[in-house]
Amino acid sequence: MRTLLLSTVILLAACTDSGSKPTTPKDTGTNTAAPHPVTAAASPGRWYLHRNHLPAGFTLVRDQSAEALKVTSGPYVKHKGVHTGYRLWKGPGILVDSRWVFPSSAAAAGFFRDAEAINAEGLKRQPDPGLGDESRLYTGVVRHPTLTDLRLRSALCYVRQGAVVAKVFLAWEQRGETVVDKTPLLLSIVKSWLKK
Repeated sequence: MRTLLLSTVILLAACTDSGSKPTTPKDTGTNTAAPHPVTAAASPGRWYLHRNHLPAGFTLVRDQSAEALKVTSGPYVKHKGVHTGYRLWKGPGILVDSRWVFPSSAAAAGFFRDAEAINAEGLKRQPDPGLGDESRLYTGVVRHPTLTDLRLRSALCYVRQGAVVAKVFLAWEQRGETVVDKTPLLLSIVKSWLKK
């Protein structure tokens, strides 16, 4: 699980090319799509999942949603990003909630296209879920590097809503042959976040 989670965090960094230290803001429990135009001074917490978007059992274990990143290259810089960060939740799976915010919907759409391949994390594209202004769904199974009977199923929803691009990644253990699909859970979480 750590290998998969680490790859998610590394991929977030690859899209933003940064190395700052985390800070932990208060969880306000509110969320709205980015207003136009977006500035770096806007409160970033509203762009992320909060406890009220998640089913019971999820706990926030890492919050890097209020970081002031110094980004020097990549699609984020190309499209003049004003905020990026992520929140890590543990519960009936590991959930990584990543955000990239831009000064306009057009800039966010450019980033969405340019960063899609890296944000797909090598998973298989599924039919688009039809969420937000544009969205993609990816799923797959990753075998654990040392535990031969453990497979990590994962699903991610990559979505743009206005000037905000979100990647919500959910991974969960699967042992043996019983297939458990938590993709519907992931999509319900993203839908909850998109409600205004």
